[in-house]
Amino acid sequence: QLIFTISNVSKSFKESKGAINASFNTKKIGELSLIYLARIHPIKGLYFVLDLLKNSKDRVSLDIFGPIEDVEYWNACQAIILSMPKNISINYGGSYNKNIISLISSYDALILHTAGENYGHVIYESIAANTPVIVSDRTPWTPDKCDAVYVIPFGSVSDWMVCINILSDMNNTQHYRLRQIAQQYVLDFNHNDESKEANVAATLLKVQERKTAKGNSYAVLKLTDLNSVFELFIFSDMLEL
Repeated sequence: QLIFTISNVSKSFKESKGAINASFNTKKIGELSLIYLARIHPIKGLYFVLDLLKNSKDRVSLDIFGPIEDVEYWNACQAIILSMPKNISINYGGSYNKNIISLISSYDALILHTAGENYGHVIYESIAANTPVIVSDRTPWTPDKCDAVYVIPFGSVSDWMVCINILSDMNNTQHYRLRQIAQQYVLDFNHNDESKEANVAATLLKVQERKTAKGNSYAVLKLTDLNSVFELFIFSDMLEL
């Protein structure tokens, strides 16, 4: 088993000044724009989110971004999408690897019903974008870490629906307050060196070298902690053994 110390776990936090974007969309009562940004795979829980939203009475939109890794699972998700009521809008934007912070900041919240995350990098990205997060209790995140993160019991339809309704019912002032909370977390993070490190204990299964769109090399480590299998993306100077 290997134990890694990962420094600067989120480059977005290091670079972010915590400034709130003045051009955020105006949040209207009874409306909610959500983003799903993850692999399309059963472990990420997209099907659950879609099945949940079809019962909402509010005007909700969900934009999906991420590679399709399980075609059969995606087909099941598409079947739900086709059955959505008129007040629910679902769009698939494919994979997205450009300005993640800018993308997330254009939504009211990020949603992720994950069955397990070792660290939850996209959660950090969302907070860096001053955007609230709705996430399952299968990640290291707890409500006391950041009030802009709603940690909901995995698989609890009623609890997830309550959270959706709470966010949907918010007016612009109430929602902007959540963005300010996320902003403060970013500022605190940037001044707290200890929060930029995390210990990961896992068994190494596989190592692959990949390249970014600009041709820069990075490593992908496939790991398991016996409870789940996950991937660790390693860029220059990010990892110390």
